[in-house]
Amino acid sequence: MLNPLKILVGLLTKLGFNKRQAITYEQVKDILSFYTSEYRVQDKTYRTYTKGEIEAYSLINLEKLKAYIDDLYDCDDYSMSFMNSAKSKMPYAPLGVAHIYNPNAGGENKKHALNFFIDEKKKVWMIEPQDGKIFKKPDEWKTTFMII
Repeated sequence: MLNPLKILVGLLTKLGFNKRQAITYEQVKDILSFYTSEYRVQDKTYRTYTKGEIEAYSLINLEKLKAYIDDLYDCDDYSMSFMNSAKSKMPYAPLGVAHIYNPNAGGENKKHALNFFIDEKKKVWMIEPQDGKIFKKPDEWKTTFMII
């Protein structure tokens, strides 16, 4: 059976889109410190991926999602699962989990876990692992913790 991700990565390679830039532990720390004082950086070096590559993977990953079960398989589980799955396909990617506080969300949904990555331009993007959307963090969200 054909693997759509391998086909996409192969095509991007031929077009020259997957030139991996190194990003160091110190650079990642500097970037994350802009978002929160509570972060953990696990590795000494990462290799960047483009927003398009991460987006393609996130859409393919949607097929593997488990059903949402409040307090049993919810946002923190989705974000950990996405991070582990993505890192198995995109080794060294500067991709992790962020915990945020959204004052505009209703009820208990003010606290949320989702994913983020740093692209080749050293910009941070959020990923909602439950629907595959990639976006910039809204200004009103407060990032409380990040791990990469």
